[in-house]
Amino acid sequence: MNKFFFSSVTRISDLAEEGFEVRPLDRTEWRAADYVVGKVATRSGELSNVELRSGRMIEVVEGDLVVGAWGARQATLVAVGDWQAIGDDGMFHALTAGGLFGRATSISPRQPPLMRMHYEGHVWRDGKHLSMQDYVPSVEIVPY
Repeated sequence: MNKFFFSSVTRISDLAEEGFEVRPLDRTEWRAADYVVGKVATRSGELSNVELRSGRMIEVVEGDLVVGAWGARQATLVAVGDWQAIGDDGMFHALTAGGLFGRATSISPRQPPLMRMHYEGHVWRDGKHLSMQDYVPSVEIVPY
């Protein structure tokens, strides 16, 4: 049984409490906010902190499995990247400690290297891959 570290982007979900599978998904089906699992490929000296659902920071090591979500970041003073920039090798970065995953396309020279990860697969339950959208409650819009 695998032990997963659930980053803070999973706090709206029940992933830490309920079972799920990890299976690759064809690249043409990937979307922003999809929940995915990455295997840490970072070595000593690179950023390797993950903010957990509780807000507590932990340091992960090579081989650990982290659950996060595909996304884009455009913080030019820190890092710029996007899940759409991930290549065929399946390597990506933790663009934030909170679990926003994508491939960095630009990193400030003042920053240490970002945590590198390898795509292990999407999070699946009941034959469906899960996304942050699956946990956003419906809101009734009432005209005023």
